[in-house]
Amino acid sequence: MLLSSLALLSLSLLHLGRAAPATARAECTLDFPGLALAGRATDGGACRYTVQYAQARRWEDAVPMMDQSKHDATTLPPVCPQTPGGPMLVSSPGQDEQCLYAVVYTPKTAKRGDRLPVFVWIHGGSFYAGSASSPGLDGSVLATKGNMIVVVLQYRLGILGLLPPSSSPASGDASLAIKDVILALTQIQSYAEWIGGDRGRVTLGGQSSGASMIRALLAAPRAKGLFRAAVLQSDPMTYGTASASITSRLQQMFYSQPALAFCSDFACLQRIPVGDILKGQAGFIVAAPSQVPGVPVVTPLRPTHNTPTLPLESTSQAFSTAYTLPSPPIAVPLLITTTSNEAGQVVGSLFPRPIPADNATYTGVLSVFVNPSRAGVIANSSEYAMTGKKGEDEFRQTFERLVSDGVWRCPSRDFAGRWAEQGGKVWVGEWTKGVGYASNVGGGYCGQQGRVCHEDDIFPTFRMTPSPNAETAALQDKVLSHWSAFIHNLDPNISPPLLPAPPPKPGGAEIGIALPVLPGGIGSELGIPKHIDCTIRHRNLSCPSDKGPKPQPKPKPKPEPVVGPKQHESRAERWDRYTGNEGQVYALGGGKVGGCPKGFWGEKVRYDWQLY
Repeated sequence: MLLSSLALLSLSLLHLGRAAPATARAECTLDFPGLALAGRATDGGACRYTVQYAQARRWEDAVPMMDQSKHDATTLPPVCPQTPGGPMLVSSPGQDEQCLYAVVYTPKTAKRGDRLPVFVWIHGGSFYAGSASSPGLDGSVLATKGNMIVVVLQYRLGILGLLPPSSSPASGDASLAIKDVILALTQIQSYAEWIGGDRGRVTLGGQSSGASMIRALLAAPRAKGLFRAAVLQSDPMTYGTASASITSRLQQMFYSQPALAFCSDFACLQRIPVGDILKGQAGFIVAAPSQVPGVPVVTPLRPTHNTPTLPLESTSQAFSTAYTLPSPPIAVPLLITTTSNEAGQVVGSLFPRPIPADNATYTGVLSVFVNPSRAGVIANSSEYAMTGKKGEDEFRQTFERLVSDGVWRCPSRDFAGRWAEQGGKVWVGEWTKGVGYASNVGGGYCGQQGRVCHEDDIFPTFRMTPSPNAETAALQDKVLSHWSAFIHNLDPNISPPLLPAPPPKPGGAEIGIALPVLPGGIGSELGIPKHIDCTIRHRNLSCPSDKGPKPQPKPKPKPEPVVGPKQHESRAERWDRYTGNEGQVYALGGGKVGGCPKGFWGEKVRYDWQLY
């Protein structure tokens, strides 16, 4: 078995790329046994290589792609099928169902053996849009100035990636998109060394549904050990993964459409033109939230739990017994951020102009997003009630604030607090400045001065803002420093020097990360107290309560001014680890960050993952 595995690995390496002509070695070339993979030099000073990591027949599990000779590694890949014309598809290079590619960015000097950290980005798009070529997702600057390898993944989207028909062999484990990403991460473990990376220092990053996918991966047994840390940006954490019953109802709803219902077997469904599937999907994602309870408006299609790939619902597990997750808090430090006005994009789309509204209208709109009982509680609360005294745009501003709080800000902070309570390292930030994404620019709601909406963190994360002014350039530099420090050191603070890579483990053939057993337990290197580490490792409540030496007392910080009932002044000199104190939320851009009303979200008004 071992010999056959080694033979497969050798075969894959021999076919990893198109050999460059012997007479003209490209500036960007990766050397593998028996071949050279030619890439493209980017304007950002990096080398870019497009690699097809897998291939898959429609609604079937993907298989690793060995032969790289059939595509051009210098061009961006075709995107996974999706409705054209959205903001995530500017400059799209075309669509194809064979879309399982990784776009790899390396410093030009990177070579085998450099053992640079690897940052793997999972794009957003509500699980039915987006690609590795979406605006801003160019890893050149991160790779060169952050001294790392950046990999931007594509995965199957929408119906094709998350809702196979009941006749499909994947129906009992419907999350094909999750399985695509796990396969890609497994391939990265095999090939990181050849691109100058360190397979033991892989950090995941994602925005919106990409961050939701990372949250789901915490509960995936096959993803255990494939990454050591994660950056979650703008994750709508009120929503968990879908239950099997919800997915079953969605299957019945979608495949009963006339364009699909005539098929009597799986082979027939595989032959239906992809355009017909996308046409059916476009209407389905609008109708599903109103017809199937528990289906979110913003992400109607999601991975499914209680399956072989996702046996647990990661969010509810993190709030209760996170140590039972395959990737538990002691093993995976997290960096979690939201923007100041996450819901502004939704508000601007639904209500392009200010509208007069009374409480009845307000409650009616809320009922579309949450069930009627929650809508009534919210509309009549002191925290989010309409007063009629805040100007002509009170409705949109109030609606945006409550959705930003209830879908993004507050569940993210609650999740972070629970992660920290159960032994994890976590940092929480809020983007108080950003760069308008394609869907947010202009004179709409998000285009107004001072608003930082969903997706406005993408350009500064990748340091790809077109023609940045001095303020934006400073923000991008700060973000680059924090993200690079976290990816290198598992800590976003920029004061410590970047740590050298640890020496390779003896043998070096195993895949995954084995935390060394140190005198203080496996949690020692992560700073976990002995009594917590003992309890989590041995599931033993009788472990000693030795918490080690008391830390030296620190001078008490000056009281932080609270501006209004919903804002906190954020310290800017250091990004403190989050332990549940909102004063520890770091302002990415300076100034004030939004606050969460105590005891409201998750208690008085429950999150979606608590209900469905």
